[in-house]
Amino acid sequence: MQLQISYILILFFLVGCVSTKPYAKYDNPNDLYPIGIEGYWGYVDSLGNERIPMTFEETKLFAHGIAAAKYDGKFGYIDSTGKWVIKPKFDKAGDFYFGCAEVVLNGEQKYIRRNGKTNSNCELWHFIPGCIVPYPPADPSDYSVIEDEKIALLYKSLNDTTEYIYDSTRKFSHDFILVSQNDKWGFHYIHNNRPNYDGVPLRELIYDDVKTTYYLWNNEVDNGSIMYAEVKKSDRWGLLNAYSLNEIIPPQYYSMDREINKNYILVEFRPDSFGYIDYQGHEYFRR
Repeated sequence: MQLQISYILILFFLVGCVSTKPYAKYDNPNDLYPIGIEGYWGYVDSLGNERIPMTFEETKLFAHGIAAAKYDGKFGYIDSTGKWVIKPKFDKAGDFYFGCAEVVLNGEQKYIRRNGKTNSNCELWHFIPGCIVPYPPADPSDYSVIEDEKIALLYKSLNDTTEYIYDSTRKFSHDFILVSQNDKWGFHYIHNNRPNYDGVPLRELIYDDVKTTYYLWNNEVDNGSIMYAEVKKSDRWGLLNAYSLNEIIPPQYYSMDREINKNYILVEFRPDSFGYIDYQGHEYFRR
């Protein structure tokens, strides 16, 4: 019996490796995307046409044909016509994945099936880890030297340092650490295999803030990997490739909320007006 369970878990893991994003592909005219204007939420299609009226307090992305929506202070689940599949009664509601969703009911965490009934068996395999190889972010303290409250950074086989000009450092990725000077942030390359690298940050210190979200490994925040980062410039947010440091989406949004393993990013395109974009910058709303 134990061997059979092991085979089942391996099968689910492999399925997760094939597709770690169980959400609809973008640019399908039948797909629906949450939109929120001044506190009211509904859904639009890929062209920005309203498909489900903005009568909800909060809506989430559709996953496998249903989506979590909040009404009168509680979450339930709706179908693509806006009808309740599971009536609102939950304090919190997650997406369905392999037929299960994580919810909070009366302050207690539970797992439910698509019929709304609780099922403890979901807990074993509901959240399948993705196939992200863990490359823990570098510890800035391993590459920093402090003198008179200023920081210099090590490079070239850890034998040379930059000038003592930086105010603070933060972890970022396996290859870079974040450095700040005069409240502006940039990136310092920590390895010594780049020819003619003289310790100067690969990107000028131009960002007001950098927000990182890590793929967790064994539920340890410090043992995760990063693929993208949100960057802030002149009170606007955009998206950065964490490997190349190229801006994928230039800073232009009032806020940006990105969740791991989802194809879309929630952005505030006008004050108190929210919609979704994909990782190519396509907007699923009308400005």
